[in-house]
Amino acid sequence: MDEEINNEFIEYLNDLDKKADTLEPVVHLYAIEEARLNNVDIPLDNIYNCVRKDYNEHIGKDTDDKTILYKYLKEKERYNLLNVLIALTIKNMLEEGHYKDLFVLNNFELFSSIIMLKSLNLMSTGKLEDIEFTKITDEEINSIIEEFLIKIDPTLEWLGIYRNVKVNGTIIEIDKLSNSEKERYKKRFGKLENCCVLDDETPYILLENSNTLKYIRSFFHEFAHYIIMLHRKIAYPSPFFSEYPSIFYERYLTKYLSDKKINKEEIDYLIKYRDIRTLDNSFDIGNILGYIKKILSGKKIKEEEEILNYTTRINNLPTELIEVINQNLTNINIMDATAVMHHKCDSTCDMLIKYPYDFNDVYSYITGNYLADKRLEKVTDDESFLVKMKYITENIGAIEPSNIFNELGLDIDKIKEEAKEYCKVKKS
Repeated sequence: MDEEINNEFIEYLNDLDKKADTLEPVVHLYAIEEARLNNVDIPLDNIYNCVRKDYNEHIGKDTDDKTILYKYLKEKERYNLLNVLIALTIKNMLEEGHYKDLFVLNNFELFSSIIMLKSLNLMSTGKLEDIEFTKITDEEINSIIEEFLIKIDPTLEWLGIYRNVKVNGTIIEIDKLSNSEKERYKKRFGKLENCCVLDDETPYILLENSNTLKYIRSFFHEFAHYIIMLHRKIAYPSPFFSEYPSIFYERYLTKYLSDKKINKEEIDYLIKYRDIRTLDNSFDIGNILGYIKKILSGKKIKEEEEILNYTTRINNLPTELIEVINQNLTNINIMDATAVMHHKCDSTCDMLIKYPYDFNDVYSYITGNYLADKRLEKVTDDESFLVKMKYITENIGAIEPSNIFNELGLDIDKIKEEAKEYCKVKKS
């Protein structure tokens, strides 16, 4: 945490502590968890005093042991905290701004089906073994980039944009900056990593230049974001679609290079890297997805129901499968429904507190990967789809979502049905 942000955060927690008497117990737990997860060493004495009074009233004992009080509060409020945090996640998708995504909220069954299908299809992805990439010169990188730009846009419009980007300095190669320049740019942009950012209404591409194919892959991913930003006055895309063009061009680049017989081992690495990242993304948001589904259905997440549902599911599993699962888990007995459900609840709360926008940041990579793969199938059969993809990239914020699905030949109802059937097969 930057010192300035850290000071603001401490001030925020101290303010909650001052108002402790006026706050609900769930907010007390939230404040304590914020301090714990962010390693902020402040006493929160007023909050603990409130917990102490509640403990005395309900347990009939008195203690000033913060460990005991924390455990008591956690047992009492963990599911209330979970409900609040999931509601806040949904609220992020309802409000104006970067995370607004009414398409997901209005089509949550479709959204869930796509996440499920993509993650199940990637389950067999093997471990990513590190390899040493071949070094290529800046001139060779530029040649490959220009050649591929001509391939994906024969009008040469994007080639002209790329050349302008190089000339006007809006592409910044992080590795080639001095330490003082890195500090300056980090302060200016708020981060210094592979990304595309707006600064004073001008898009910038930030990239680590390893002088390998990894750089070219990252360039085309961020260049698609750059094109979207250039056309942002039309409309920003829903997060559901925001990574679709970037991952498509990243995928199509690997196919293009593979067809040219350029280093198969390195190309395979780039493909597997994206697959593993996408699979990890699906694991990260899996629990949150289920909880959101329950809240959107008008229900509250309740401890008793969670434990009962889990018990029913686990009792229907074959003994051999339970043994296999237990062998791969540590510090938790999967037959202990209460312990498992508490762990699921607590780990989800921890994630939503420490990384409150993680769900919104992550799912676009999974849905984008799903759509990009469908687009790649189309382009393989008919390269005229490249022309359509350029149009989609430049206008993605203004295109009706249903048109994107229709143009790919995707039937929304069939996707939902496919997910249900696939799930049955995987379970069996």
